[in-house]
Amino acid sequence: AEQKVFTFTVSGSTITFTNTNYNAQIGGSRNCVSIASNNKGGFCLVNLTTNGTEYILAGTVNAAGSVSVGSAQGGNGGWDYSVTVNQNRKPCKVVYNPDRDVFGSYVQGGSGNNGILSCRLSTISGTSVTPGSLTGLGNGAIGPAASLTYNSDKKCFVTVYRSWGGNNTRLRTWKVDANTLTTIVDGTDMLLASGASDASVDYFGIDYNSGTKNAYVYIDRSVGMTMCEVEFASTSSITAGTLTTVFSGNGSRASSISANNTLGKV
Repeated sequence: AEQKVFTFTVSGSTITFTNTNYNAQIGGSRNCVSIASNNKGGFCLVNLTTNGTEYILAGTVNAAGSVSVGSAQGGNGGWDYSVTVNQNRKPCKVVYNPDRDVFGSYVQGGSGNNGILSCRLSTISGTSVTPGSLTGLGNGAIGPAASLTYNSDKKCFVTVYRSWGGNNTRLRTWKVDANTLTTIVDGTDMLLASGASDASVDYFGIDYNSGTKNAYVYIDRSVGMTMCEVEFASTSSITAGTLTTVFSGNGSRASSISANNTLGKV
């Protein structure tokens, strides 16, 4: 298996791929792949190999949809890659911060990194990527699965995850240093929901809506999917709405979330 990048255009409800096959092939089999665009023709890609090694790459897309990708950076091992074909766990993710023109990403510790949440800031120029150091956040190990978004109102990254050995869903903020683009400033760890996630199978998604200035979280687990809205008074103070059941039962192990910033909906 290989990583493949596809480009396409959207017109109304019609998707048109720019190539009948794929636009770029990168390396071999991966257990997690995440990609984010800077909306200026560039993108950053983070992946984990099948033995838990993290790599980060930069690429460009031209007007015709052709893709160019540079050399991989990183190469740090020991990260969680515990996914299977029917699981939605995300042991890596990358998102873009347009305010500082920098990408934020996370990986989760495996047995070699004590289960910690580690985040990184990276800048790109063409097909070259300059990654900052992986920075461990939090007070200890976290459970498998997490998600990440960027809050453009409070100028912070937001990560949602489960505390290790428990069933509390937590939210953590972190920011870009005022002077150095690739340096992380840790924020605040906050309780999002108590008793809301499952100790063995839990899957999270989060996306920020710039129209409402709130984030939206789903928790997908064996008894069903729940969602809530999160208001931010600051980077250290949140108010989470009541968890709403979307469906009951083990109906999903592959899910995603996206906010419609124009309509203020998810």
